[in-house]
Amino acid sequence: MQLGKYYRLPKVLLTEQYQELSAEGALLYAVLLDRVELSKTNANNNAWTTTQGEVYVYFTLEEMQRILRRGHDKTTRVCRELEYHRLIKRIRVGCGKAYRIVVYPPKLRSEETAPHNATLKNYRSDDNAGNNTELTVLTDI
Repeated sequence: MQLGKYYRLPKVLLTEQYQELSAEGALLYAVLLDRVELSKTNANNNAWTTTQGEVYVYFTLEEMQRILRRGHDKTTRVCRELEYHRLIKRIRVGCGKAYRIVVYPPKLRSEETAPHNATLKNYRSDDNAGNNTELTVLTDI
């Protein structure tokens, strides 16, 4: 049996620091990381970079749903989870269009330098359906 292409998953995502990262989050991050590598090779004319020089990829929610084999709500939660861990930044392009997604490398940090003690339940929209204040706080992280 011959192995085909594969996705690389950074080992740091399996450490205690990222213990709250779901398996779907790790999988989506690996796929996004792979797409960034392709964008880097195509970024020679700055076509795939932000004004700050960050390389981005275009990715629709439907594509993410297909890869994760999950519905809209679960896929949205996985994206928020990656944003919470500062692994990605989604930039809205327009209504009904794909997001520009900047993928950041995972960072190791000690618990003493952690910026907050928020729990992951704060980013889940289904737990806080009518309360937008907690979701706003997470964008300031």
